[in-house]
Amino acid sequence: MTAYNYLFWGFIITFININIGINLMPDFIGYIIIVIGLTKLVDYSTYFSKGKLFAFILIFYSIPNFFGFGETVGGHDQYQLEWSWLLFEQLGVLLQLFLIGFICYGIVEHAKKSELNELVEVAIFRWKLLLTVSALQLALTPFLLNFDLLLTFLFLIMIMMFIFFIVFLHLLRKAYREFTN
Repeated sequence: MTAYNYLFWGFIITFININIGINLMPDFIGYIIIVIGLTKLVDYSTYFSKGKLFAFILIFYSIPNFFGFGETVGGHDQYQLEWSWLLFEQLGVLLQLFLIGFICYGIVEHAKKSELNELVEVAIFRWKLLLTVSALQLALTPFLLNFDLLLTFLFLIMIMMFIFFIVFLHLLRKAYREFTN
């Protein structure tokens, strides 16, 4: 399997949740696969090394989710749990934002060295798209607990994030095709 395939399948595992009492596709497994892919790419760009660090951090960040962190625990104030969970989730968004950003710029640097100008433009555009949508998500989420109307906006942002996920996976497949030819 090539490095970009590792990234592709690692992200598939992190974005898809199959839970039947136990999570069948835990995120930390996806991040381990991403670390393997980035390890194979570090010779092409220093950005892949930086991304590898964030993927490694996300392995440990995602383990509490596997064990049900964030569920209501008896004896704790529900308001406090919501805010602590919100902060925990926001941290995850930031870590993943850095990971994807470093991967996008790693692809840019790798593509420049291979004179694949179209891939350079696609990777930069997709990074800017993610950055915009993530900034909206990060800015609006803290207000979610106070305003019901924002739930609708957050839902729309989540739909945009899903679309970005598909677009990002397409970027990884495009990189795979370009670099294997």
